[in-house]
Amino acid sequence: MLGKEKRFLCGAWTASKAQQRKDTEQAPKLKFNRVGVSAKMEEITEHLKYVCAKVSNVLNLEFMGTSRITRKDLANKRPITTPEITEPQLYGREQQKKIIYDIIDRGNSSADNDLVVLPILGPGGIGKTTFTQHVYEEVKCNFEVTIWVCVSLNFSAGRLAQEAVKKIPKVGNEKENSSVEELIEQRLKAKRFLLVLDDMWACHEDEWKKLLAPFRRGGGKGSMVIVTTRIPKVAEMVTKTVHCPIIEMERLEGEDFMHFFEACIFGGQQPWEGPTALLREVGENIVSKLKGFPLAAKTVGRLLRNQLTFEH
Repeated sequence: MLGKEKRFLCGAWTASKAQQRKDTEQAPKLKFNRVGVSAKMEEITEHLKYVCAKVSNVLNLEFMGTSRITRKDLANKRPITTPEITEPQLYGREQQKKIIYDIIDRGNSSADNDLVVLPILGPGGIGKTTFTQHVYEEVKCNFEVTIWVCVSLNFSAGRLAQEAVKKIPKVGNEKENSSVEELIEQRLKAKRFLLVLDDMWACHEDEWKKLLAPFRRGGGKGSMVIVTTRIPKVAEMVTKTVHCPIIEMERLEGEDFMHFFEACIFGGQQPWEGPTALLREVGENIVSKLKGFPLAAKTVGRLLRNQLTFEH
């Protein structure tokens, strides 16, 4: 009985193997040339290195040898910002400007002496600093003292106070051996000031209160602090003790974004004229993929400016 079962199992196994060989012979062979695909991948990689190098030059970045870039890495590589206008024209943002101008006007006529703290919130590359530079230039005539400090990742009340006091004009009756905080208070005494804290990444509430204390004591009626940040929690924290709106910077849309893109490519020249007229449709297709981010438009626009051809 056991012999019959063994012969049956062996026969079934042999038939199964034969059917597998038959199925294999009938199955279509995949047209896959491993050597050819490898060569193609190498060609694509080399081409991407060239493109990445050009983008790197435009952004003035150095490759770090890894794709894992931390928030600290990004913050440390950010340039120090100043109030000097880097973009000659501001596109859009009329609604956000109106909010700030209305608050300044109210400060002119209000009897309230509370310090106004106004956060400007938005993702990286959306144009917070450019917007603030233009506002700073347009409204500084409303203030007796204007101060611009680039914060970045390192929020230290002591360091920022030292930076700020250098930009406040000295007064004749300054007390000797005064601390930085006392100097701020003495120099601002009853003066209306505008303080911009640009590119704030993090902040502890105690450090924030410590930084603002001498400005609160010394500043005059209608004084204002503008904070730019990409971190929602920072924007919420700086408005805890004041009732001011958070100004959110959104993507540029429609004609505003198209005009900015054209300015990045053509500068002061009339866009889409002469030989470049045929490129307008291509330009519009590119703009639709940049999602309204000014930094993206600036980067791509500068790359295209070098070679205004259909292929490029």
